[in-house]
Amino acid sequence: MNDVICRYIDERMKRCEEIYDISVIAWFLRDKGTPRKNSDLDIVFLFKNRADRKCRAIHDIIGYGFDFWGWDVCDAIETVKCSHENFYKNPTGELKDIYLSAEHKRGGLGYFGGLYWMVGSQIAGGDARFLSDGVELLDQIMERKIIVNYLIAPLGERVERLQYTNGMASYEYLNTLWRLELARSILAGGKPGETDFVELADRFIEGEILTLIKSLMHVYKDSLSKYSQRFALEPLNAFIADELGNVTAEMMKLVPEREKSSLNLLDRLSNLVIGF
Repeated sequence: MNDVICRYIDERMKRCEEIYDISVIAWFLRDKGTPRKNSDLDIVFLFKNRADRKCRAIHDIIGYGFDFWGWDVCDAIETVKCSHENFYKNPTGELKDIYLSAEHKRGGLGYFGGLYWMVGSQIAGGDARFLSDGVELLDQIMERKIIVNYLIAPLGERVERLQYTNGMASYEYLNTLWRLELARSILAGGKPGETDFVELADRFIEGEILTLIKSLMHVYKDSLSKYSQRFALEPLNAFIADELGNVTAEMMKLVPEREKSSLNLLDRLSNLVIGF
């Protein structure tokens, strides 16, 4: 992303401040790992209300180029707290996505879709102190099991559907595979920001399956719609089912890693944003 686009985003953030009576703390590029030629640029931003809790979430879309998702910073911190409390109560059970409102769910403003991208985004803007101290605190708070769970949570239904339909849209195939290999990377110690699908595939997949994935990726990148092309790819179907089983088994072995420190870190994060 070039400097002209970053300046444009900064100007749009100033406009949002005027329209919604908020203070934008920081914005982050949300890269989903499987772009096509007309994909929007998704930007997630954190804001603080100037008035008394007027906005919890903001969706600002500009044509077919920019898609801005704003998130009240207090709700972002509360999302971490609720996710961790749920996890620590039942660390070996199935975790549910936690969203504090329907607006948050629609924008993917949750532990994985929002916070994890903030920590890993290589392209961001806003307050320099938050981009260093705040993002570092979020990085320290992240729990691997919660992230991996949220990544693979939608995939069980997709695998079941494959048993009846034998195929999916190209986007569903690639998004499923990307989620699985990103989960594998996190389980192996991968860091936020290491989300590029080509790099993940080259690292964890080989042979016929890798060749098939790259061919499908080439087709998808030239498509105009996520769901316009549908395929029935038996080798991928079998690979996805096996990979989901393996990743799930590895995820279930994880136990709380940061329980003792997370509440203190959340307090520090809350104190940091008071001054904005």
